[in-house]
Amino acid sequence: MKYTKIMLQETKEVEAQKSQTTIDKPLASEVGKNQLLCTIWEAKLKAVPWFDGNHYSAQDLLQQKQYFLQAKELMTEFEKIDFPFRICYSLESIARDLQIRILNFPYNLNQSAICF
Repeated sequence: MKYTKIMLQETKEVEAQKSQTTIDKPLASEVGKNQLLCTIWEAKLKAVPWFDGNHYSAQDLLQQKQYFLQAKELMTEFEKIDFPFRICYSLESIARDLQIRILNFPYNLNQSAICF
């Protein structure tokens, strides 16, 4: 009798685990999609060359303006993405850095242009 009770308990535990696994599969799939999106966008944002508007060569400033426009366009696209879960910390950090450089670029460019 005791053996049957133990077997019944083990069977219930196995069934509970299976149902939990079935519930967790869609969640795991969403987490995987979120991680993939984070990885893709990290690579895209890291690919933007450095720009800050602080150069003493007109040619460098023109090149940086191109990078600025590229970053601005990419950030507009990034802000439209609907991540299933919270974005990973590294992507959040890269995006924040890029946003700050985008915000500061016009002022820095004007200050550098005054030097010419």
